[in-house]
Amino acid sequence: MTADDAAWAAGLMERRRQVYAAYSPVFWRPRPGVTGLHARFLGRQLASPGCLAVRTGHGFLIGQRRGRSKNFAMTLQSHAEHPRRSHEFENQRGAQLK
Repeated sequence: MTADDAAWAAGLMERRRQVYAAYSPVFWRPRPGVTGLHARFLGRQLASPGCLAVRTGHGFLIGQRRGRSKNFAMTLQSHAEHPRRSHEFENQRGAQLK
């Protein structure tokens, strides 16, 4: 994923915000015109040194190392495809952080 993908990612997040707004319109009130601002922010993040980003046709993941960290890895899977896997991830994450 590169800075050229920022507009695509911002559009994807805009669609997700619209879904969230239907569930909780008081909490999730998407600001009109925010997609362009979000695309610029993502573009700066993606262009920054130390940024690691991957994308598929359905989603993306952006990470940035800040300070000291332990090694950590996970597989990218859709929660909708594997709903029981989220608790397994949390259990693995908790074991790694101990």
